[in-house]
Amino acid sequence: TEEFVSQCADVRVTIADRPGSLRALVDFYRAADVVVGTRMHSVIFAISQGTPAVAVGYFGPKAIGIMRQIGAESLCLDQSTVEARDIVRATTEALARFGDDRMALVADGLRRRVWQALANVTV
Repeated sequence: TEEFVSQCADVRVTIADRPGSLRALVDFYRAADVVVGTRMHSVIFAISQGTPAVAVGYFGPKAIGIMRQIGAESLCLDQSTVEARDIVRATTEALARFGDDRMALVADGLRRRVWQALANVTV
């Protein structure tokens, strides 16, 4: 994390902590310019809010499978081999590609599913 942040000197990097509520969590993902997530749910939340995302897969095929389904396999990095330069490349690609109409459609579909799921959550 520190190595990646040091390579982003001209960019504001925020390391997410625990949000106070589900709404705060969704708002966090919506406000981000790009999300690098080690948990697939963070990537799904980001994309559902129209925010570009890079997945760092750490165990099994889940991350690469989901990213492949949305046509973003190159935005999935392997935790065991990833280096800071890989994250910089992937975030740059994610930001460049996210204007693509296909990604906008994916975001719309995911956004509806997230809000439907949140409507059923009681705190």
